[in-house]
Amino acid sequence: MILSQSLSNLLKRVIGRADRERASLLLLDWTGCAVAGFRSSVGEKITAAFPDGTGRCSRIGASKSSVLMAALHNGCLGNVLEMDDVDRRAVLHAGPTVIPAALAVAQHTGAKPGDLLDAIVIGYEATIRIGRAVGPGHYMFWHNTATCGPFGAAAAACHLLDGSDMVSAFGLAGT
Repeated sequence: MILSQSLSNLLKRVIGRADRERASLLLLDWTGCAVAGFRSSVGEKITAAFPDGTGRCSRIGASKSSVLMAALHNGCLGNVLEMDDVDRRAVLHAGPTVIPAALAVAQHTGAKPGDLLDAIVIGYEATIRIGRAVGPGHYMFWHNTATCGPFGAAAAACHLLDGSDMVSAFGLAGT
């Protein structure tokens, strides 16, 4: 609880213009990776594995879907080619976990573009801080994107919702 509360408090800050501009570049980069992933043979198989659904959230190259299915589908596509962003000190890719979650929740809630960019900044910060805290030794046994990324996805989603339950979301992300 103390670690979750500390991280939650740390992420409650005003997002500056430079951070939003960086988030827009990260979003553009992730989108390019996800579209290229969709066009690959693996991407075709991923898309075929997801049934058509109903909902307001976009899936790259497919019908709209629920928040969960859109985030999962797009997250898979964003990492297919391993060309996405990397933080070498955290030994992870934040984009495939943070951005699909933020996009899906933003579409579901009708969030403004600036709020989406803020959520991406917060999600990246959470993911990278946790990745750097566990250190490169963690990567010897686990995939840091998979173990640290859920915290960033939770932080981004909570920011776009009411933000009040971030501590609980971190608890779920860590289990």
